[in-house]
Amino acid sequence: MRQNEEAVAAFIAEQICLTEIPLVIQAVMDSHSPKSVDSIETVLEADRWARALSGCRNSKSSEKTQRR
Repeated sequence: MRQNEEAVAAFIAEQICLTEIPLVIQAVMDSHSPKSVDSIETVLEADRWARALSGCRNSKSSEKTQRR
């Protein structure tokens, strides 16, 4: 799941707190509308969509704060 990778990357880059990872993942999953998979392009489009949405949420989910 790409939103997981994107959320972890945002945490490593200190853009979000550790506790925000599941919030980003949940927000992306809640926004997803399942489609039937009839081609690899459908899968790749879902991947691009999840990455883009999780990246958007990462940048807006919190102000950079001191975490350590």
